[in-house]
Amino acid sequence: MWTTAAFDKMVLKLCIIKDLLLLKYHVLYMDADVFLFKNPFPFLSKYSTYDFVAQKDDDICAGFMYLNPTSETIRLMHLSINMMYTREIMDQDAIQFLTGMSKNTIKFAFLPNKYFMSGRDYAQ
Repeated sequence: MWTTAAFDKMVLKLCIIKDLLLLKYHVLYMDADVFLFKNPFPFLSKYSTYDFVAQKDDDICAGFMYLNPTSETIRLMHLSINMMYTREIMDQDAIQFLTGMSKNTIKFAFLPNKYFMSGRDYAQ
């Protein structure tokens, strides 16, 4: 079970991402346990027409996301923060749920596993 301190950090993560998007920054978010073998930006630039892209675990992995400063991405972060508080769920669950509910409005893609593999896949 997540502690209150861990939950607060997950909320803060999305608040910071939302604030950066509001300032029109493109945001590459990656958890501390992600290891890069080379610069991802040349590859990620191919997704400039998307609202956001993410690594795939079983579904969207909120531990590695590249977010473009679009109104839909900002809306997603805002709604995810609210959903975390109202449903007491973690950031990844909120993002997954809301992205699924917004399939007609948010332009999202999974990053190819060949280049952005899950830690679970890498360890095998």
